[in-house]
Amino acid sequence: SDYNIIFVSETGSDDKSDFTDELKKGLSKSGIQYKTVTGSENLLENINANLRSGRNILVPSSSSEATLRKISATVERLNSSSVSLFGYPEWQAYTQHTEALHKFDSYIYSIFFLDDQQKEVQDVAEEYKSWYGKNKNNSYPKWGYLGYDAGLFFLTALKQYGSEFESNLTKMEVQTLQSAINFERVNGKGGGYINNGLYFVHYKTNSGIEKVDISK
Repeated sequence: SDYNIIFVSETGSDDKSDFTDELKKGLSKSGIQYKTVTGSENLLENINANLRSGRNILVPSSSSEATLRKISATVERLNSSSVSLFGYPEWQAYTQHTEALHKFDSYIYSIFFLDDQQKEVQDVAEEYKSWYGKNKNNSYPKWGYLGYDAGLFFLTALKQYGSEFESNLTKMEVQTLQSAINFERVNGKGGGYINNGLYFVHYKTNSGIEKVDISK
């Protein structure tokens, strides 16, 4: 509530409009004000006109690389150094913009996120190379870590609960590397499970990364 929230909408490039529409509803329900500007040739002027002293955050209505590039270039020229970006899981795949995400104190949400600087991640990478004689493929998500996390979660469940593991999935807390896993049963005892795991990731200006599992 202490941020000046500015949504940036672009005609013809709003693949996240469903998300931003719901976010606006949530903000309004909580009594938190926000502003909306339209991306155009006057984007710089439009954003500058809506900045205020204190903390400003820009939320684009598209997750595309082109939009992130455009927003980053605009923030470079703003009349404020207190501007953050809030964006999308896809942003972590645009590695050419990682430095900019740190520079602009950015935040994303995602069910998958891998911090390559984490010691446990580096240890698994070394083990993988030792076993298979090559590095993991650079993909999103990284499938080697997806398999590692799935195996770690379900094998731990089997070890702890044996054949009763299915009815105890909601009790599981496993320190996965890339995947946010938090199963919730639907429709009572006879229903299946959905994974509502979610990370909130902060690209800090000191090049550090803060990853918080907000589903726990």
